[in-house]
Amino acid sequence: MTTLTVDDHVEVKRGLSADYRLVLSAGRTGTVFLTHLFADAFPQLKVEHEPFPGRYELLLGNFRNDTGLARFVMRKLFLTVRQLRLRNLGDYEGLIEINPLICAVVDLLPELQRPMMVAHLVREPLSWARSITTFRASERIRPFFRWIPFSRPYPSPRPAGWGNLSELERALWRWRWCNERIEAQRPFFTSYELIRYEDLFDRNADTRDLAMQKVLRGLDLHGLSADWQTRYDSRVNAAPVAKPSSRLDGEDRVNADVVRSICGDLMNRYGYE
Repeated sequence: MTTLTVDDHVEVKRGLSADYRLVLSAGRTGTVFLTHLFADAFPQLKVEHEPFPGRYELLLGNFRNDTGLARFVMRKLFLTVRQLRLRNLGDYEGLIEINPLICAVVDLLPELQRPMMVAHLVREPLSWARSITTFRASERIRPFFRWIPFSRPYPSPRPAGWGNLSELERALWRWRWCNERIEAQRPFFTSYELIRYEDLFDRNADTRDLAMQKVLRGLDLHGLSADWQTRYDSRVNAAPVAKPSSRLDGEDRVNADVVRSICGDLMNRYGYE
């Protein structure tokens, strides 16, 4: 039998009481920008973007959703990893997990049974679909990403006619599915705010500031320096430049009517009409 030391008990207690903040999204929504900003602005908090084993959680979560298998393994991995992170914060007062990779398994968040402060980032669906289809993944794995099984969090079960859909149309379904799954967990969050990518990166400084205030409210953060907007002077995680002659699969088939047919109610609620 394992005997816990005094230090072990302290770490467990700290893990249970440490602040847990999450920035959730379907991806390509400015999360890297927020990671850099918050790491500098809130040194008392540990800020992690897509922390290990995020890619494995994505693959295993998609496998679980599509096959119904590995439920116990997925749950055990998801909960154990986060419990360990929160217990091993060292001198940090809390954790900000910025993680678009977990939309397929956000249903497991309530099982942590702890207060969670959440900022949910969204983006206009067609702009998002084009960006995610072009960008795909990090530069290191981008060349072979499309051939990795269960690498993309698609709806499960698949919508009717899935086999005939273009890559862009499938990305639109992914946008809807991921955002619906995040929203479904809202009753379990201590605080929640939905922020539009377009507002956070608007040309108008006042619009950007209002969007950032929503981010801070959702995460229950205070004390962001007034000069935070100078961070817009440098780009982080820019999408790769597409070749002039390249066209995305489905570009000629996807128009406003197609976007509305897939994302209609949700995009309207987010203010994308």
